[in-house]
Amino acid sequence: MKLRDALFLVHPKAKDEAQQLIFNNITDRKLETPYTWETELSALGQQKFESDEQKSAAFRQKWEELVHSGRLGYMAMLRNLRNMLASKISAESVNIVASILSNEDQVAKSRQLPFRFLSAYRELKAIDSPDTPFVMSALELAVKHSAANIEGFDQNTSVLLACDVSGSMHQPVSPKSTVYCYDIGLFLAMIFKTRCRRVVSGIFGDNWQPVNVPSDNILMSVGEMQKFHNRVGYSTNGYKVIDYLIENNIVLDKVMFFTDCQMYDSTGRSNSLEKSWNRYRQLAPAAKLYIFDLAGYGQSPLRILNSDVYLIAGWSDKVFDVLAAVNRGTSVVETLNSYFL
Repeated sequence: MKLRDALFLVHPKAKDEAQQLIFNNITDRKLETPYTWETELSALGQQKFESDEQKSAAFRQKWEELVHSGRLGYMAMLRNLRNMLASKISAESVNIVASILSNEDQVAKSRQLPFRFLSAYRELKAIDSPDTPFVMSALELAVKHSAANIEGFDQNTSVLLACDVSGSMHQPVSPKSTVYCYDIGLFLAMIFKTRCRRVVSGIFGDNWQPVNVPSDNILMSVGEMQKFHNRVGYSTNGYKVIDYLIENNIVLDKVMFFTDCQMYDSTGRSNSLEKSWNRYRQLAPAAKLYIFDLAGYGQSPLRILNSDVYLIAGWSDKVFDVLAAVNRGTSVVETLNSYFL
């Protein structure tokens, strides 16, 4: 449905003559298209050029003009990194783009979902440009800024980060997305890894495998973690993660699962995450378990009546606010309600 259709359906009453003129222009199909960076590029794409070289030069000039004008917003810049580098914009323009993307204040104002940076990072991998590594480094810095204020996770926190790479996690989060459910787990794990010094990270399927990756580069480490997914099988034996801690006498503050919660014992021996967690609590009575349900199937691998277990369904940038509420001991319900009041 178009705006013109809506006008015919609801017959709105204009508040003044200026608004009535807008309504008339919509009705008569005379409303002018706003002149934005999108319309500039669209108009350029409709022009005819004598050669591909001339067309490339025109787009390069337009991208540089937009970058220097300041009319290209943060999100638009992030989503068009591939197009700009493919157009071979100047080194000066690349410096401006990288400076904006990695600026702490700009990151905070942009309110971008952290996963936008992962999508942009992957798009850049396909660009053969000497500027690509430089821009990738800017994205790494931007992600660190976005994770800098996560409460309850600092250098004194010890944590285990377990990422589910089972078969059901290998699906995109939306039809057109390049980010998969298991990417979210890996990505969130790497974000928390940068916040804490004592960290055990790894992946699980049929088995559990610790994976040691540096905490300096979040986006690059996600790619490194992906390389190991086919080594652990595609079931969801999450209990083996806890058994590993018990067998090695590892005491941690927090244990975090990033999964779709379809966890069971594929060996048929009736092991469970709940049984293993109850045993681990005898070793680490102050430990807390956080389970991120990334797919929203509505299943729970254990009872969450105890104060040491938190089941967090879904994912977004707001998940960090929920964790902060949990850490402060305040009402998570109140925190969620604040977004709608």
